[in-house]
Amino acid sequence: MNYKKGFTIIELLMVIAIIGIIASIMISNLGKGKNKGTDGAITKQVTEIRSQAELHFINNGNSYLNVCTSGTNNVNSMLSKLASISGTTAAINSGAVQTTTTTNCNTSVAAYAVSVKLKDPTTTTYLCTDSINATRTSTTPLPASQTFCP
Repeated sequence: MNYKKGFTIIELLMVIAIIGIIASIMISNLGKGKNKGTDGAITKQVTEIRSQAELHFINNGNSYLNVCTSGTNNVNSMLSKLASISGTTAAINSGAVQTTTTTNCNTSVAAYAVSVKLKDPTTTTYLCTDSINATRTSTTPLPASQTFCP
């Protein structure tokens, strides 16, 4: 008998199909990992903002007023960085309801709240921190001028 060495077209197509399936699974998982990494960076930035806001409160006569806008406490630049990480725009004391495209910071003398949409495209989840040290996720955006997390 005369046998040819090599693979048949069917065998080659099966290998290509299996490689394609594995590649598609890997690509979808890489996207999820990137979003989780971005959400981790957002969480870290929100935690740093909370710490700086408390320093502002102590250094400004027990007042949170202007915590989002004052250049001396670093919160303003942190809000800009947070907006950049999350792919949103900063809305500071705008009096507007938060949307999926804004990072909001609202202040009064006695309180503040910062809220940002997390990166996961499958949900509308916001991470919020406020002056009562509540940092939590919510599906509700920060209402206009509200200084506590929903």
